[in-house]
Amino acid sequence: MKSVTTNSNIQSIGIVGINKGELQPVEVGAGEPGVLGMLAQAGLPVEDLVAGSRARIFVLGPPVSPQALVGLELYGKVGLLRSLVVSPPLRGRGLGKMLVAFVEAKARLEGAEELFLLTTSARDFFEQLGYEGIERCLAPEALQNTAEFSSICPQSALLMRKRLAG
Repeated sequence: MKSVTTNSNIQSIGIVGINKGELQPVEVGAGEPGVLGMLAQAGLPVEDLVAGSRARIFVLGPPVSPQALVGLELYGKVGLLRSLVVSPPLRGRGLGKMLVAFVEAKARLEGAEELFLLTTSARDFFEQLGYEGIERCLAPEALQNTAEFSSICPQSALLMRKRLAG
């Protein structure tokens, strides 16, 4: 996977707890086994992570053996937070919260006003971060047309939304 966002762009967001240069953007669809393996091991979808995908994956640690990662897809003023994974030995240290804060800041910088996600197992985690569960029919059309929303994530997955402050 190759870089698609400059590290200086990532560093400008300045999330406390993630040092400059620690998060690396990687291009999906290049078949990076460490990233795809981590997602698959966590039970998260990888089938739509192909060349040309809107998904941007940000990796903490080397892409061949990531410590954590998070994905973001942007559709105008709405974004889709996807693929948040922290390796088991590092859980409980706040990395997940820091990665969500990073994606929220990145989305806000790029003009998103709302961030959505689908989850089958992390409702409580995301509620603590200000996300609210909503009915799937309330998702913006751009999100309803994504593979993740329409076919990859099960219908039982909860749709959650957070309005991003300016």
